[in-house]
Amino acid sequence: MKIDVIIPLKSYNNKLIENIEKISIFSKVNRILIGDAGIPDHIRKNLESIDKVKIINHINLQSQGGSIRDLIRLCTTEFFVYLHADVTLPEDWFEIMERNMKHYDFAECKRIYNYNITIEDKKKREGFKFRALSGSQMGRTKFVNDSLMSLEDDYLFRNEDIVIADLIRENNGRYGIVDDTFHLHQIGHKVDENITSDTEISLRRNFTQKDVWVFENHLLGIIKYCKPDCKEHIWNFDHGVSVLKFLKTDLKKIKKQINSLGWQLIYYTYSARMALRRIKKIFNVAVSHNKDLL
Repeated sequence: MKIDVIIPLKSYNNKLIENIEKISIFSKVNRILIGDAGIPDHIRKNLESIDKVKIINHINLQSQGGSIRDLIRLCTTEFFVYLHADVTLPEDWFEIMERNMKHYDFAECKRIYNYNITIEDKKKREGFKFRALSGSQMGRTKFVNDSLMSLEDDYLFRNEDIVIADLIRENNGRYGIVDDTFHLHQIGHKVDENITSDTEISLRRNFTQKDVWVFENHLLGIIKYCKPDCKEHIWNFDHGVSVLKFLKTDLKKIKKQINSLGWQLIYYTYSARMALRRIKKIFNVAVSHNKDLL
């Protein structure tokens, strides 16, 4: 069965052309639909020369979410694949994912960085800090398209995995993780990236003022599309607020957009919850220290 591939594209690394060429070789690939959100002319010409590639003009779109939504609507195959441009796949990825789609309407897989550190296995990601891992996901085209009817071209950038997963579940869809395969995520500098690319070995990002727009949209997307009814959404909300506070950002824009009593409660209890977390952390360290002394 042939499968359409979508790739929203604004920022890119120096392996972009090589990555797209590798994807085009897969026999399962029908078309590679690329949302052009402002790539340079020489990159576009190189992409146009690759077999199966079709470039869609998305320069006027505001968000990654708008590009994803419009690209899915152009897919004509029963299943589609959403890829990031800095991802490569093992040879049997399409076959393994397609075989597992009898269990899912939209599914992801594990992720390995280019220096072969596997992060957060399935069991861990089902816990407190679970979030979907965008980068390589396969879905049922009609079901996902129907599930994203409420998705507008506004706040989705680096939070699309959370929002899309939530919209799938709200439509009674089956969202899951395929354990049998992975994608390889390349770490490195990206041209026209909206967020700082400086990464420590611990995988902790060094945030700068460049990140304000990203985390504002991250929060606004979660507030608009997701309900504050599960721990992973609250954790991601708190993380976004903490980054903006660290960057000394005025949160009036966030406060103004909060449109539900639940998110208002989460917003106004932020400081108290952060204080409780610090107390709990100190308590756990003290208990651990006392145990070591016994």
